[in-house]
Amino acid sequence: MTETTESMLPGPGEPTAPLVDPIVAFRNVSIAFDGRRTSGHKLLHRPRETRILLGPAGVGKSVLLKLINGLLRPDRGDVLLFGEDISTMREEQLFPLGSAPAWSSKRARCSTR
Repeated sequence: MTETTESMLPGPGEPTAPLVDPIVAFRNVSIAFDGRRTSGHKLLHRPRETRILLGPAGVGKSVLLKLINGLLRPDRGDVLLFGEDISTMREEQLFPLGSAPAWSSKRARCSTR
């Protein structure tokens, strides 16, 4: 089990999922946007899970997606995609992440567990 997975284990009373490497993980993500700060966010999305983003306008659904795809960077914390911290990557390092060959071996490992 990786450090990322261990630090993201559910707390008491939180639902559990099979322990496989996450596709997307947020570790204590904090970002200020439009004068409002959100902090301490955790997100763990594993293979074969489905997530739905619901909420009224202005609560941060688009911000969450932009953090995941690297269009926004958190002020604090880590955004991991297939185990790699994308929050510190330069723009040119993010470009290959959109192509299938760049992640095919990581996707294969996730889908076979």
